[in-house]
Amino acid sequence: MERARAIVIGGGITGSSVAYHLAKAGWRETVLLEKDELTSGSTCHAAGLVTQFNPSPTMMRLRRYSIELYRELGVFETVGGLRFASSDEQLMELRRGVSRARGIGLDVELVSAEEAARLMPAITRRQLHGAVWVPDDGHLDPHTATHALARAARKLGASILTQQRVTGIELLDRGAVKTVRTDSQTCEAEAIVIAGGIWAP
Repeated sequence: MERARAIVIGGGITGSSVAYHLAKAGWRETVLLEKDELTSGSTCHAAGLVTQFNPSPTMMRLRRYSIELYRELGVFETVGGLRFASSDEQLMELRRGVSRARGIGLDVELVSAEEAARLMPAITRRQLHGAVWVPDDGHLDPHTATHALARAARKLGASILTQQRVTGIELLDRGAVKTVRTDSQTCEAEAIVIAGGIWAP
């Protein structure tokens, strides 16, 4: 590896997703570098919940796309999701969120406290004012999802290299990336994406 169009540093679910999307966008010379094995960082500790409801319509669209992608990769399990309100004010905010969600075509329903308790018998109805039910929410195994994204990225031409600790980044005088160094090689790059999570610094 002497040159890449893009180098992604970090082999968790974020780095694997970035590598996949760059390759899908036509950046075939994308290289992902991971210092250990895929998912050996914080990804292996993630709960794997994937929900769509959010105050921001943009985030709801992004989350809906994520679920569609994970379904396509065969790693998503649909179980539905509830967002609870423990006060009248929270219920009013959820009602506004439902309106925004429906405005972008998301399948959501504002349900009573009784219906929320029926959908999730483990909860208490004490101080429960209602909830939002999103039937298409669900969960996945982050390890499996990361490897599925990495496989899909490879099929599109990206390279996934493990046991490659990045030890330095050399910049041009104007501040652009010139090369990325690992403990075994150096690679020129047009762009880098640092997806190392808490290890990024």
